[in-house]
Amino acid sequence: MFLWITCRHKTKNESFLAMFVYLIVGIHYNERTMINFGIKKDLTLDFLRNDVKSVISFQDGKKEMQSFYNEKGDRTLRKHFDEDETLRMKQETTFENGFKTGYINYDSYDNRDSFGQYQLDHLGRVIAKYHNGQLEEEYQYNDLGQIEILLYTNTGAKELYEYDSRNMAVKQLSLQGENSLFGSMFGGPKKKLTVFENDSFGNITEMKVYDAETQQLLFTQKNEINEKGDEIECLNINGDGSQYSAIFYEYEYDNKGNWILRKTFDKDRNLKKEEKRNILYHSEQDFNFDRETIKPDWDYKCKRLNGQRLALLFMALSKKLFARPMKGQVYYESNGDGSCTLFFSKDYYPLLKESIDKAYDNGKFAQSNSESDWNDLKYSIDGAEISERNDIENLELYSLFDE
Repeated sequence: MFLWITCRHKTKNESFLAMFVYLIVGIHYNERTMINFGIKKDLTLDFLRNDVKSVISFQDGKKEMQSFYNEKGDRTLRKHFDEDETLRMKQETTFENGFKTGYINYDSYDNRDSFGQYQLDHLGRVIAKYHNGQLEEEYQYNDLGQIEILLYTNTGAKELYEYDSRNMAVKQLSLQGENSLFGSMFGGPKKKLTVFENDSFGNITEMKVYDAETQQLLFTQKNEINEKGDEIECLNINGDGSQYSAIFYEYEYDNKGNWILRKTFDKDRNLKKEEKRNILYHSEQDFNFDRETIKPDWDYKCKRLNGQRLALLFMALSKKLFARPMKGQVYYESNGDGSCTLFFSKDYYPLLKESIDKAYDNGKFAQSNSESDWNDLKYSIDGAEISERNDIENLELYSLFDE
């Protein structure tokens, strides 16, 4: 059994919170993550420098995912694509009063597939995490606000952490739970001690894993970080000193310091993977920023909405909470399963999106008892895509409009 770790590392120009570690058994986790105990297993977290608005990621020439971010840097939506670049699933982040409260996963038909919820204390710290309504993790903090104990309620497993004077994690004691299916199937020590060495910016430069009872060294990982804060070398070494694996990275960066090309090599320096990213920043213009001077090169955007979203949109338009369309600016097509695909004209979609964003930014959704549902509608409208259909104006006219 091997534990590998890959992190989105800190740089001299960035300030970060106390450290956090993702430990993954037998899998190399290629996405960069900040190592921060306060946000452990936050599936909605990415770390990109400066004012990123959206990122389209390509692997070996094929579109793999697209992510969207608010101006605070929180990811609000991520889409995953199949080999043929059709939508496979998406994940939307949920918020309440400015705090991240979880995520919702949708399948390719836009049906809710699963969800996660974060329970926060009065300081806004995560104290419990649920998946599909079932409690999975509980967090206990010390007097300095650092996570001291993490309890996995399903298995009874625990993780206990120690920190240095810089608030960086230096030790993690992992105790196997009595109900651990993985532990009973694959064996291994019931108590593991992980010791971290960190540079001055909080990047893990070395990680050693021991059997906590016998003190036997099980595994070592050594990381080399470049001046941008990205990992360029990861060596994984067995307890007997033999090399298990080695991974190397090369990067190209944009003028904001985010990598736009990453090449992954194996221990023999053979190219194994090439990833590219197209990054749009909030400070850059697209048609949403200035619709008077920048004309979109499309006629309609479309979005499939389920029954709940359709009802919320209809109610909001009826009460003029959002900008209402003029006649002929919205068409629809029923899908026979309670959902409809709406087609928004290029003259109306920016107005609708702007009015929804305004309600969201002004806290109107947060004041509702159905905040997550309103946020769900917003992210759905945000995700509308350009339609290539040429028969849209032969479809049914949406019933709510102004003359």
